[in-house]
Amino acid sequence: MNNYLNRIFCREKLTFLLSKKEKNNISKRLQKIIATKGYGVNLTGKIKDENNFKLSDKITIGVYIQGGGDPAVLRGKFTEESGNILLTIKVYGHFAFIFGSILIPIFLIATIISNYSELKVEAYFSFAFVLAFAFIMNIAGNFFKNRLLKKTLKELKLKE
Repeated sequence: MNNYLNRIFCREKLTFLLSKKEKNNISKRLQKIIATKGYGVNLTGKIKDENNFKLSDKITIGVYIQGGGDPAVLRGKFTEESGNILLTIKVYGHFAFIFGSILIPIFLIATIISNYSELKVEAYFSFAFVLAFAFIMNIAGNFFKNRLLKKTLKELKLKE
């Protein structure tokens, strides 16, 4: 059920167990990614402190599709528990994808239920169109999320 909800809400969470050497290597790779100019690595972001970072796509068509902002954002956090270092990565799709894939159909269904006795054939076509739109928005949100996650795992040399 949780995996299904993550797909609907365009989000994912991964945890990696690392050694101190691996943490240092990942930190160096992050600094290199952020310092890269041009399009060699299509990632950008910032390191908030030595334990937190944020990455997103440098250039993507998703920005133009949903009106601004990053279509997906990856947040990473290093934590130390009983001598082990954990890297927790959370990837989120933009709110527009969630809004388009969940809230719009809910509002439409509520409207249809409240006006059920007055519905005409056009309302059913509108309903089908909005459901198709919601489905496409969800696919797009998950596409951008998965693309960012795979690209980051490849650049940081992490295995799922």
